[in-house]
Amino acid sequence: GGGETFRLGVDCTTACVPLCSMADLTGVYFDDDAIAPAAFDKPGHCAIDAREPHLVTDVNVRSGWDRMVMEFSCDPTPMGLVSGDFTVRGEPAGGVPGLLSVVMDNIANTATVMLDDKITPGQWTCIEHTVSGLEWCMGYLPADAGQDGLSSAGDINALINSINLVPGFILPIYATDINRTDVTNGQDILRLIDLLNGADQFDPWIAQSLPALPACP
Repeated sequence: GGGETFRLGVDCTTACVPLCSMADLTGVYFDDDAIAPAAFDKPGHCAIDAREPHLVTDVNVRSGWDRMVMEFSCDPTPMGLVSGDFTVRGEPAGGVPGLLSVVMDNIANTATVMLDDKITPGQWTCIEHTVSGLEWCMGYLPADAGQDGLSSAGDINALINSINLVPGFILPIYATDINRTDVTNGQDILRLIDLLNGADQFDPWIAQSLPALPACP
């Protein structure tokens, strides 16, 4: 009763086992193959990836998030989530990666929405679960260490303050590990300046911004 959904084949005269549902979702974070998220900050809804968008030596080797991990308080595998249960859109509208698959894990209690490519720098990529209407957005704005949706000279100070562990100004690693070495240090300041100015093979990102999203502060 109570509107709960139960597994087929269970005799509810003795006990019923509620199915896992979107109501049991405890968290969402974005990820890629480069790092183990458990060891670092898990970037969630409205996080902005401020790191370099490709290798300094090769513009064709793209970097960035390419999956969304949904964490549940129960085993989500009976939900049978598939890529068709989700949609992807960009803000501003433009090229976004497609949905590849949904990988269910009954041990970790996760469902991972896999994209077929890295998200696009310079925009928000939003993934919606169409039935529930729940949506999560990940931003990608190289050099935006301050996470305010604008790449500017002020991000240099934001990065320096974070490296120096200034109280109230410590930023997550996806905002400070600009050269993607899995550590944040003085080299990231130099790489952030390169991104702002368009040094080497990087496009200039100074004064580039992400549009305001009503769902993000």
